[in-house]
Amino acid sequence: MSASSEVSALTRLPSTATAADIKEITDRDGGVIVEGVLSPEMIARINADIDPYLEGMDPVRDFGAEAGSGAFMPLTKRLEGLVEKSDAVVELILDERYQAWVASVLTWCTEYQFNAGQVIEIGPGEPPQTPHRDESTWPQLAGGPHEVMASCMYALTPFTEESGGTRVVPGSHRPDSDVNPYTLDVDRDTIAVEMDAGSAFFFTGKLIHGGGQNRTTDYYRRGMTLTCSLGWLKPEEAQTLAVSLDRARALPKRMRELCNFAGYRAYGDKSSICSHRLDLNDPYKVLFGEER
Repeated sequence: MSASSEVSALTRLPSTATAADIKEITDRDGGVIVEGVLSPEMIARINADIDPYLEGMDPVRDFGAEAGSGAFMPLTKRLEGLVEKSDAVVELILDERYQAWVASVLTWCTEYQFNAGQVIEIGPGEPPQTPHRDESTWPQLAGGPHEVMASCMYALTPFTEESGGTRVVPGSHRPDSDVNPYTLDVDRDTIAVEMDAGSAFFFTGKLIHGGGQNRTTDYYRRGMTLTCSLGWLKPEEAQTLAVSLDRARALPKRMRELCNFAGYRAYGDKSSICSHRLDLNDPYKVLFGEER
């Protein structure tokens, strides 16, 4: 019936886990918890950067969230444009272990890109999100044999089943999985990602998951997801609008390369720039005055 019957609990790895350790479990289960990824200082820096933007945010007013939509819910705040807003988030995106794991997952491309970053704060009383696969962003590729997205959800507050910890179906990423996300009973067929603040859940775009129900009356469950995708796909987040050109020029070179900025660079290596070129050159070189 559901893949959750095959794996009854999520694997937890220590903070010392390598990218290869993480890849071994995500290949098997679709996702894995790594404990102690963020230090208390890093959590404080990220929260300090994003708090001013979340304060006063109204999901209904700001991005049309509505009850029963299954995706953007009225009691859940979502903040994007994190590359523009937070140096701490940029440091996290560039983390060597995270980048090594992404590179090992996204092999169906010449180069991969930063796809999107989002803070997700589930408010008290919010029902569960509709289970889904993130790769469905590109429906023509969904369900195919290749991984197209690699994601990591960082707990900025503790994740518990009661507070809306992400619900997942372990094993649902595998080609032989016949689980239909639209027929799942969330409570029966999924399990909650429970982890302390600072821990992280690494998972692929094929894994069925969704935000959990926040059954509390006063607790806001805050997480942050960072995703990368195949470099030849149109990314979810429009970086050219989310990130100013001045900010882009101030970013570390690798962050500029990863962001793609939906057109600030071509796709391909130096010898074959045939996708999204500018005056027979790489837009990245034209804008930033240097080779990638």
